[in-house]
Amino acid sequence: MLTVYTAAVFAFAAAAGFSLIHYNIAGVSAFWQAVIVVALTGGVSVAALILVVRTRGVEDKVLDVILGAYESLRAPRIIIGPDGKAVYANAAFMQMFGGTVRTTLEAMRQQLSDNPEALREIATLQALAAEGTPGHAEIQIPDPSGRREWRSIEASPLSGFPHYVVLRIEDTTTRREMEQIIREEQEKLVDFLENAPIGFYSVDGDGRFIFANHTLAKWLGTTPEAILSGREKLQDFIVSDTKNADFPYDPFGGDGTQRAGEVTLCGAHGRTLQAHVSQSVVPSELGGLRTRSVVRDLTPEREMAAALERSELQFKRLFEDAPVGIALLDLDGKINQSNRAFLRQFSTRVGGDLRGKDLASLVANEGRSELIASFNQVAAGEQRDTPFDVTPAGQTEVSVSVFLNRVEDQAGRIAGVIAHCLDTTDQRKLEVQFAQSQKMRKLRQYIGNVQHLGFQRLLPREGEQLANEVRRPVRVLLDLHDIGEGLLARLVAQQ
Repeated sequence: MLTVYTAAVFAFAAAAGFSLIHYNIAGVSAFWQAVIVVALTGGVSVAALILVVRTRGVEDKVLDVILGAYESLRAPRIIIGPDGKAVYANAAFMQMFGGTVRTTLEAMRQQLSDNPEALREIATLQALAAEGTPGHAEIQIPDPSGRREWRSIEASPLSGFPHYVVLRIEDTTTRREMEQIIREEQEKLVDFLENAPIGFYSVDGDGRFIFANHTLAKWLGTTPEAILSGREKLQDFIVSDTKNADFPYDPFGGDGTQRAGEVTLCGAHGRTLQAHVSQSVVPSELGGLRTRSVVRDLTPEREMAAALERSELQFKRLFEDAPVGIALLDLDGKINQSNRAFLRQFSTRVGGDLRGKDLASLVANEGRSELIASFNQVAAGEQRDTPFDVTPAGQTEVSVSVFLNRVEDQAGRIAGVIAHCLDTTDQRKLEVQFAQSQKMRKLRQYIGNVQHLGFQRLLPREGEQLANEVRRPVRVLLDLHDIGEGLLARLVAQQ
């Protein structure tokens, strides 16, 4: 009685034979057509087909049809006999390595001559398969273009033929390249997640860590491996008086519904940091729940904000407390900002707030035209290195030297003008006093000369100069007969 498997094979063969009879392959009987179909579909091995052919004494034409079916396979295959020589190689094998059935095996070895390790691997596989043990390996084949090509070698014993080996070879270069691309992309993703400037973690419903990246572990003074070991849970790193034991996965001490907020984290060495945590709670693939949590260290931001605040305060103090008046002007000449020294110089008439005022309106008429001309030059991009003097409106005794310089934005465009104003009132007074002292020195010299050399001798030249200096008529001096200490005392008193 036939076994179930045998019956199935014969039934399939009969059905396939009926099909091929329908297509009427010339010269092949229905029986052999069924056998060919079974071979094509993998129902029996090539060894079984060859055995059947030998047993039935089929003519060469039928054998050619059977081998033709084997030739149609896309994967390269070769059968190697006990003597190590090729018994059969299909067209795909010879197309891959070249040569004929007799020489293609040697052609393969020649092609791998630069890779002795691959040759040894194939020889090992062949020896094992000859003893009945199948094996598999992947080898690299050199390519003239420099591209690395890979081949998958599968060695199997030939059933029914002791010490015969079937080698099945497949080009796996494309698959290898795709695997390499996927591996590199995965490595990039892992590197990004591990070393991103923000922390990532995930905990389960009990607060045990499922994942923690390197950045978060570094902030906490530990390693991802130590965090994932399970010795510490999320709540062990949270500094809070409102922890909720019913929701250990919630860093905010609530009921698990809060999605974002600030927390204080404490690392392994007692270092604390302010952090902002954003998280979502999702079902876990293993049951229960897990979190997707993103941590942002607020310490650098807070330190930067504090440093910026200190810098702004220092600048404000330097600006406000500068002994020189400073005003920032727009391109229309209006004041946007000014310091206290500038207010002391120009705000006597208009009050304390000068914002929005035209600088030219704060200057007396005699200096206004020069101020406007200088401002227009600087606003047009010209450089003005020399100051000019102005008198604030309503303050005739005050003198101010003004320096104008352009202010540029980040693109290098002129955004405004800065005015530095130096109060020179005291300097002008000193200059006047110095001039007066020079006049008095010349007068003393003149009087001394008159006393020693005689008034009439010096009158034509020095008398006229003295009259111009002190703006008195020359005849006043001509009427004086006794020039001495009394005249000097009177002139000094009048000055």
